[in-house]
Amino acid sequence: MKAYETVLSIHPDKNPISLIATQEGISGISYQVRVNFEKKRFASLEWKSNRNGQPFSNINLAKPGSLDVFKREIYSMNLWDWKPCYQKETGIILGGTYWSVKLKTKGKIYESEGTEYYPPNWDKFCQEVEKLTGTPFR
Repeated sequence: MKAYETVLSIHPDKNPISLIATQEGISGISYQVRVNFEKKRFASLEWKSNRNGQPFSNINLAKPGSLDVFKREIYSMNLWDWKPCYQKETGIILGGTYWSVKLKTKGKIYESEGTEYYPPNWDKFCQEVEKLTGTPFR
């Protein structure tokens, strides 16, 4: 019995070149991942506020995942359809988490950001970043 993969069709202009995603905790831990799809490389960074005297966390690293699988997941999440800005309709946010995603494709650069308000598939995006890097991203 053969295993079948789902085939995703994508316009060539939406083929990803690079991705930079950041989450910055106002009073806690912040993360950044940079992915270069053309060179098949990625880097992940975590930093903390220096208030508690320990700038680094004890991270339990997992084995990194597949860049090809991550790319397929990016296709399925349609990041190019995310709104440029996600924010609550009312009120002022004084704390919380600021996030941003910059996806550079062959045809365009797509940027999206928000504070304490996210696209519908944000949790899935974070899970896929974590699978790729083997490090936390939230």
